[in-house]
Amino acid sequence: NMNILNNTSTASKSTATSSSFHTITTANYRQRLPRDVSDVYIRENVLQLPNKRYKVIFQAYNEDVSSNNTVNVILPESITEIQDEAFQYCKLIKSVTIPNCVTKIGRYAFNHCVNLEFIKLPDNLQEIGDSAFHRCEKLRGVVIPDSVTTLGQYAFGGCGYLESVTLSKSLTSISRYAFHGCNKLQSINIPEGVTS
Repeated sequence: NMNILNNTSTASKSTATSSSFHTITTANYRQRLPRDVSDVYIRENVLQLPNKRYKVIFQAYNEDVSSNNTVNVILPESITEIQDEAFQYCKLIKSVTIPNCVTKIGRYAFNHCVNLEFIKLPDNLQEIGDSAFHRCEKLRGVVIPDSVTTLGQYAFGGCGYLESVTLSKSLTSISRYAFHGCNKLQSINIPEGVTS
């Protein structure tokens, strides 16, 4: 179980003085982002809201993408999992900072985040769920850390601009359609341990 985060992480403190920095709390998570925001920090107690409420965090922000810059999302250091559908259809997200304590990225977690350009997967990640990054159309490269043992169906399906992928050496199987529709991906090295 996650503990309630009482203070922002080190990552957030370093940017907290900038006018372009915004913290999402349980008090303001339904409000639109200010227009000059470029970095968004999400407090852990917001992430603990029941999933249907959690998805509302960015719901209002998706309606008028042209009125906002895309944003960099910073997640708290103490979470261990990104829930199913957590950021699905969040069109404003440009990049995500995921702490190394995260071991699982749920199904459809970043599905259709069409402006997501960069994501560094955490070193202790073990599982990438079905369609976790499906249709992240601007994602160009991804390094799947060696700790990952499970790569779900359509995990990176429809990432049409994905050009480079480094697979985990711990993988023993790659689920079907994991890279379906990645038309710019010309080659990929399959680890020796993969049997299916």
